[in-house]
Amino acid sequence: MQTINVKHIDKLDSELEEFITFKNKSFLGQKNLEEFLDRAKKKQKSIIVSGFNPSGMMHIGHMPVFLTIKYLQDKYGIDLLVPISDDEAYFKFSAIESQKQALKNSLLICKETLSLGFNRKKIKFLINQLYPSIYVHAMKLAPLISIKEIVKHFNYHLELNI
Repeated sequence: MQTINVKHIDKLDSELEEFITFKNKSFLGQKNLEEFLDRAKKKQKSIIVSGFNPSGMMHIGHMPVFLTIKYLQDKYGIDLLVPISDDEAYFKFSAIESQKQALKNSLLICKETLSLGFNRKKIKFLINQLYPSIYVHAMKLAPLISIKEIVKHFNYHLELNI
């Protein structure tokens, strides 16, 4: 595993050391993590956005991320938005035979995520094909985001289809 944002992780260890992903330095710091935690400690309204591409069910690779988010939600009362890009899964993964299968996977992932014990009043799921208005927002944002930013933040490669 390649560790990124080590500076942030080391700084956070003393504050969050009771949780395993911080204690063993397996948590990979995200953009604006320090700012986010400062806001959370001050009880300022904050939200975590972390989602799924439902090519199948939740797996062990998702667990450290979502258990860490659960820990932060319990500690600071933070809301969670879980976007589920079932439309992308349908177009990108040959294992998804239909939009119906992508939706079925999405609903299963919602149940599996809730089974981790998240506060149901503080979690929202956004399944793309159930909210077609998301495409209107995407069209408004598209001119403001360069392909370079997308490649950088999502580790995409230019030869991939959109």
